[in-house]
Amino acid sequence: MDEMLADLISEGTLEGLEAARARGRTGGRKPRLTARQVTVARQMYDEKGADGKRRYTVAEIAETFHVSRKTIYRDLNPPRRQRHHRPDDPRQHQLALPDTVLNDRPAP
Repeated sequence: MDEMLADLISEGTLEGLEAARARGRTGGRKPRLTARQVTVARQMYDEKGADGKRRYTVAEIAETFHVSRKTIYRDLNPPRRQRHHRPDDPRQHQLALPDTVLNDRPAP
């Protein structure tokens, strides 16, 4: 009985999300900085002073936009794509495969 109820709730949730996407809605929180602000923050971060060091610190950039340093770091360093598992790479199977497969000879 509980499993059936959970399935009904899950189906309803998925249908609701699909309907929202059809209306152009996406989930999640709105970004704290606009794309333009991220561009300006990047320019400020990349700008060098006469001594060759960064002209603005991350703390100064964060203060300029009234956000935390973590927000600046997150927007300056977008998340990297995760590496996908490549089944043809023997290094990824090294711990899971027996020695006979890796060395082509039987284990002692």
